[in-house]
Amino acid sequence: MTQPPAPTPHTDALLVVAKRPAPGHTKTRLTPPLTPEQAAALYECFLRDTLDLMRRVAGVQPAIAYLPAEERDYFAALAPGFELVVQEGESLGERLDNALTGYLEAGYARVVIMNSDGPTLPASSLAAAFDGLRNGADVVLGPSDDGGYYLIGLRQPAPRLLREVRMSTP
Repeated sequence: MTQPPAPTPHTDALLVVAKRPAPGHTKTRLTPPLTPEQAAALYECFLRDTLDLMRRVAGVQPAIAYLPAEERDYFAALAPGFELVVQEGESLGERLDNALTGYLEAGYARVVIMNSDGPTLPASSLAAAFDGLRNGADVVLGPSDDGGYYLIGLRQPAPRLLREVRMSTP
């Protein structure tokens, strides 16, 4: 597994799971009514808003866990100052676990990973996740109305939490 960079002065890392916007490959559940091009453009707006949100969370190292692997330059230009790590694993659960565990094993005390399509999420929700971990919670979850999540935070690796759970349904 590709390891994230060595920890910065920050002890907390905030990761976003992202894909390069591409027509027909991102936000496909929105087509129709949107065209593939419109769905990709909307996702890019969501992603940019999410990166702006992350910049407003004080005291954390922001990072992007991205796909596809060959799109590093795109993400480096999109988010200067963010650490970049390629998502590795077959399933979403494996990719989430690998990213979270990689940062924890690199020495970060608390790691929160979030989705890239919740542009209206308040920064206070992200700060509250880190507060929960600082105050002793082993895991913090931000559940979504659709049965999914908008964030997962850990203080120690928890592979069963992510690898043994079916992440999406048809």
